[in-house]
Amino acid sequence: MVQFDICAGDAILDKAKVLVKSDMETILVVSDKDIPPNSCRNYESRIYSTHLDHIEIEIIEKVLIRNE
Repeated sequence: MVQFDICAGDAILDKAKVLVKSDMETILVVSDKDIPPNSCRNYESRIYSTHLDHIEIEIIEKVLIRNE
């Protein structure tokens, strides 16, 4: 089990797609809740790996909502 945060900057983060990769597999994690500006939400995912150091997390898509 790996835990990670997805954080928003100055704008609301409506959706985010994150790749959780290891030496054994790749999993797509999609955020299901808005993340308010300047805050984070914690996520977790189960992934197989031979070692914790082989796990990488990469944001591949962000949808921002600008406050106007």
